[in-house]
Amino acid sequence: MSETQRKRKNISILEERKLPGKTPGRSYTAKSSLERVVRLKIEEAEAKHKRQEDKAEASHRRWKERVYTQAGVGVALAVLLLCAAVLLLNYSAEDKKWASAILTHGAAALTTYLGVKAKSRGTHDEN
Repeated sequence: MSETQRKRKNISILEERKLPGKTPGRSYTAKSSLERVVRLKIEEAEAKHKRQEDKAEASHRRWKERVYTQAGVGVALAVLLLCAAVLLLNYSAEDKKWASAILTHGAAALTTYLGVKAKSRGTHDEN
């Protein structure tokens, strides 16, 4: 009997302990042990694949959130610049009124955002 055949027919006690459902000291056929080893390798491969999918999904979610945030900030800056242009250029008093209101709300929102962000990072002084 060759070495390969002996390995297939007999499983050492150490290998038996690694495989679930095996009792040490009990003899098993090579087929059942190979099936268990193959099943474990398949389960490991599936778990690794799921981890990779989860990682890719989380990365895509972060990328999407970043794109939406940047787009929102870009639109807000464009609106604020337009309002500043209305205030600085020769427009009617009514146009300047709504432009100043929008700029005031934009400045208040920015101040609130920066204050909350600083407080959440622990750099805000609470005296």
